[in-house]
Amino acid sequence: MALERRYKVLVASGGEEGLRLFREQKVNLVITDLSMPGMDGFQVMLELREINPKVKIIANSGLMVQPSIRQLAITAGADACIAKPVNIELLQNIMAELLRK
Repeated sequence: MALERRYKVLVASGGEEGLRLFREQKVNLVITDLSMPGMDGFQVMLELREINPKVKIIANSGLMVQPSIRQLAITAGADACIAKPVNIELLQNIMAELLRK
């Protein structure tokens, strides 16, 4: 994975596992899909904000082209939104910008 060359990457199979990893590890940035089995990305972002309001969150979805979905993601806590398929260069630029703040 391209991100693993520059960052420590933790991978979760779903929202519940992602939140468990988040509680166990020091995490500065989270990338979450909006559509996941069980707990969806909107729920994950709301929980992340409760645990650590300063964590940077990137929401990812094939539906991100819809302004209403993008607005819902931002309302749930996303600092940035990116549509699928993911352009790795764009994602890395967004990550670098968020981590600088």
